[in-house]
Amino acid sequence: TAKRQKTQPRVGKLENKEYWRVCQLICFSCSSEEETKAEQPIVKEAKAVEPIVKENPDYIHQNNVEEKLLEFGSKNKENQVIIHTQYGDMIVELYDDTPLHRANFIMLNKLNFYDSTIFYRVMKGFMIQGGGFTAEMTKKSTRQPIINEADNGLTNNIGTIAMARTNAPHSATSQFFINVANNDFLNHTAPTAQGWGYAVFGEVTEGKDIVDKMRAVATANSGFHQNVPTTDLVITKAVVLE
Repeated sequence: TAKRQKTQPRVGKLENKEYWRVCQLICFSCSSEEETKAEQPIVKEAKAVEPIVKENPDYIHQNNVEEKLLEFGSKNKENQVIIHTQYGDMIVELYDDTPLHRANFIMLNKLNFYDSTIFYRVMKGFMIQGGGFTAEMTKKSTRQPIINEADNGLTNNIGTIAMARTNAPHSATSQFFINVANNDFLNHTAPTAQGWGYAVFGEVTEGKDIVDKMRAVATANSGFHQNVPTTDLVITKAVVLE
């Protein structure tokens, strides 16, 4: 397992060209499409928690999202999720350094939000992105965006998972990406529109070979969308582990 690195963020500004490239590639509202076949998934024997959220999260709104997520997080302390895909299984461990992102991801998984969604953007030397679209390229409805916690010193190293967003720093909702390279230019450098970066909130601890398989699939353009896999990369089921 790659050791998590927590370092002081780099000082400086992203070049405008590089910044807008990143926004275009990782924007959570962007889309793509795909189709797949896959290998037998790895069977991970682990006890799963009840996927039903007893408290209805619909009460979350723009003015209380931080309060309610912290409240939810205090009652739901799990920090591992197993993601079943057609290519196999991977386990993601979530960091306590990002309490809002951890609570948000746990909540979405307990609501079965990611089931039957796809990794719809793949860039072999950069990242794979998913968490917002079905295989039919239907965008899923989301709740209020969360506060960007990228200013905690965690870095976008290979194997880490981070939240995708729009150009607005605090706009992440459900879409995430897995870094398949050390993407330093995505790290927080300053509390500005260009410097906020992308919040790392966990890492793939098991199933990195599955990530490698997915990042190696062929891609093509589809309408306005680029880097769309030509075979489906489906999250068949995502389950919170005790």
